[in-house]
Amino acid sequence: MTDTLIQLIPDIKLEIQQLRLNLDSLCDELKRLNLITPTRTVSVSRLDDFPKKIKILNRKMRLIYNSFEIPNTWRDFSEILAIHDKQYSGKDVLDADIEYVSAAKHWAKISEYFLDFLIDANLNCIGIEAVTNVSLRNLESKYTSSDDESYEYKFQVLEKLKKIISSKMPSQTSHMNDLPTNSNFVSSKRIEELKGLEGINYDLCKLIRLCEELNIAYNNEAYFSTAMLVRSILDHVPPIFQLNTFSEVSSQYGSKSLKKSLQYLQNSSRNISDSFLHQPIRRNESLPKNTQVEFRSDLDVLLGEIFRILK
Repeated sequence: MTDTLIQLIPDIKLEIQQLRLNLDSLCDELKRLNLITPTRTVSVSRLDDFPKKIKILNRKMRLIYNSFEIPNTWRDFSEILAIHDKQYSGKDVLDADIEYVSAAKHWAKISEYFLDFLIDANLNCIGIEAVTNVSLRNLESKYTSSDDESYEYKFQVLEKLKKIISSKMPSQTSHMNDLPTNSNFVSSKRIEELKGLEGINYDLCKLIRLCEELNIAYNNEAYFSTAMLVRSILDHVPPIFQLNTFSEVSSQYGSKSLKKSLQYLQNSSRNISDSFLHQPIRRNESLPKNTQVEFRSDLDVLLGEIFRILK
């Protein structure tokens, strides 16, 4: 039964999308009635068959959610309704309907977001064990490209999925593991290589200092600074490749495998640094972990290519 439901995730998502539209219409109607109806006078509910539909969809969602075991990413409708259900003097059926619809709208929204994430991650077609680092990187890049509410939610689900994969398949997820923070972001040997270059057309003192400050920031768990310094390096080095921007470097320079590393730096690291730099203050914040700024191997590919060009 659960396997069948998982295959039907796109169809269930469409059901929930239609439910959200219908709930919006009902919410508008109830608000209008609330303005023109005296208090304590409504004794007949206007919910019609909404509770029945939501009950059935909630069962489906519970089975899907439990099958993936991604904790604290979806809530049962009964939990959300309990939060919205307020007890006060003079409450009538219309007030109860308004609270029910408010809870249902919130439940339907997070349910749609959750199903949308499963589709993005292709989990309606493959198991968690088949998710690759490449697909996780692509999701990271997608969810850090906008401050859209759904992307914020799905990014949190992604972080929890990565932890599950790390715990189940540690040998295949070294890119995602919580790497020790006392190891350098840039290899000291790589920095020494750059320092040893002589008779070249570029002054590398700033690049070398950025790498040294990057290590200082990373080893002190200053992850906002880490992401910003990575971005500074990307903006600094394009002339070495006879190009003006790192976007041009990542799209025009090197072999297919080299482009892959450079494009990951351009897309994922730049999106993350942009969010750190430009995100206004919010009611709730989450501080970055070292895994969120884990671009060490790709940055080393870039620095290695710079050393190869200049030596």
